[in-house]
Amino acid sequence: MSYASSLKPRYTYGYIDKTGKIVIKPELEAAFCFSNGLAPVGVYNGKEMQYGYLDKSGNFVIQPQFEDAQKFSENLAAVDIGNKCGFIDNKGKLVIVPKYDAQYGVKSYFRLPDNEADENPAIHFSIFSEGLAPVAVGGPSGLFGYIDKTGNFVIQPKFVAAHSFSQNLAAVRIGKKWGYINKLGNLVISPQFQAAGDFSENLAPVRIPGDVHFIHPFTHTEAYTDGSWGFIDQAGKVIIAPEFDGANAFSEGLACVRIVDPKEGYVVGYINCKREMVIPPRFGSGRSFSSGLAAVRVLTKEWGIIPNQKWGYIDQTGQIKIKPTFETAGDFSDGLAVFGVFSMKLTGTTH
Repeated sequence: MSYASSLKPRYTYGYIDKTGKIVIKPELEAAFCFSNGLAPVGVYNGKEMQYGYLDKSGNFVIQPQFEDAQKFSENLAAVDIGNKCGFIDNKGKLVIVPKYDAQYGVKSYFRLPDNEADENPAIHFSIFSEGLAPVAVGGPSGLFGYIDKTGNFVIQPKFVAAHSFSQNLAAVRIGKKWGYINKLGNLVISPQFQAAGDFSENLAPVRIPGDVHFIHPFTHTEAYTDGSWGFIDQAGKVIIAPEFDGANAFSEGLACVRIVDPKEGYVVGYINCKREMVIPPRFGSGRSFSSGLAAVRVLTKEWGIIPNQKWGYIDQTGQIKIKPTFETAGDFSDGLAVFGVFSMKLTGTTH
């Protein structure tokens, strides 16, 4: 087998502070948010991508050595070794040996379409929360359960998909529907949703079945979707009616929601818990608020009829605080946010 390299356009990633100043240059092939002072990143070693952890100075604390990596939570982070998932501490020491099915990590997150990591029920991250982490066993058709920090199953694998716990509940998929369990593994909200997000600020975004007809903004023909997003409380009661094309969890009092605009197409804005549209829908995509800022993809007409859709950051009044100059952007965490730009990087193929 020989190896050929060539220059191709691709994303590279770096980090900015809350003023928009670049703190770590965009030279990384993959990157995710900081947590506990460390960020999982990927580097290309000439043959393959490997993943390790940077500190805020841009120095490797844990050298690139993993097939994939996820952010730290509760002092542990999931890493893939030999196509299996285990957990390390902040020194890089294996605490839970790799024996679970590999999951989505940093190498997958920014390759997904905007918001898909929040809305797609197949997307899953093995992250400890409230003492438990969802993991899968059994290969491609395996099932998810929940382990404690010793690696033992507390809730046995019996779910098609599963999210981390939040506010004592976790979204799980049984068959083709999503519901919520408690830490005993008992269903608290019966499986009835097409997709489900995490609880935050006592509400969770869910996709509720039901035909919704609208005029498609691009084809100008009648179209429909088989479900819309709304919000439920911890008893499963619908608090905000399902009227959105997409929705993220509440954060800092606001939730990003997507609607269909007859002129602009799919746009996002931000609502409060009373369903009041605090920031009108005028952005191409958006992420949740963190540290008072939210990443949004700004629609401008710099290129005539084709929108220039760069990412920047807004405050809770909807005002631009960091100019939209990035190809992609993540949430602020530990004072920094990951961003991506196009660059010419050396890539390779085997043949």
